[in-house]
Amino acid sequence: EQAGPLGLLVERTETNYAMINQDPVGQAQNSFLRVGDVLLSINKDKVRGTPDGYSRAMDMLAGVRPITIKFGRPSSKIHRLKYYGSDVTPGVRRGFFQEQDSRIQQVESIGQLQILTVSFNERGTLGMQCEVSSTNNAVIMAQPLDFSQARRVGVQMGDVILGVNGVNSFKDNGQSAIEALLALERPMSVLLGRPKTREEFVAFYGNTRGPPGGGAGGVG
Repeated sequence: EQAGPLGLLVERTETNYAMINQDPVGQAQNSFLRVGDVLLSINKDKVRGTPDGYSRAMDMLAGVRPITIKFGRPSSKIHRLKYYGSDVTPGVRRGFFQEQDSRIQQVESIGQLQILTVSFNERGTLGMQCEVSSTNNAVIMAQPLDFSQARRVGVQMGDVILGVNGVNSFKDNGQSAIEALLALERPMSVLLGRPKTREEFVAFYGNTRGPPGGGAGGVG
């Protein structure tokens, strides 16, 4: 019933169901929902198995409160074929990073999220502004400054900091990522996500519109 993000990351299955593809956090952490569950109705509005239903589900997850979710948990082959479109649970993410020699290595992407790694080798400020979004992700809130390190390596407004020098920023709601950026350690490897779809906007920004901009917080 609380306002704000639920802490659910979902993706569209081949049969147009909204499926949870990451362990719930935040408000949803203590619910009965888990990876692989499919959403059937929200506040008695059926959101099952159609593109329109999936779109309504995304809209309601982003802002409707209070919210009551009816879900299904496929447990047989016929149910997996119906809800996922295959006999294998699609898109379930079991980890994003592995640490080796203090470098970040991409293990898996999140749905269709674009993943890229950038490296900072020069001393001095990065020239980008970062703060924690309403969904507890460290997000670049403005275009990097002209001629800055961040601009030269291709950082963009809306990029999400997924990790810095092998540290997974999901572990502590993005705070470790911001602290690592402020420490100015060099060389520094930063793993970025670049949301493009509406479900990714909801998961990383807490809205369906796209990246927020012009925030006041920051990293130098």
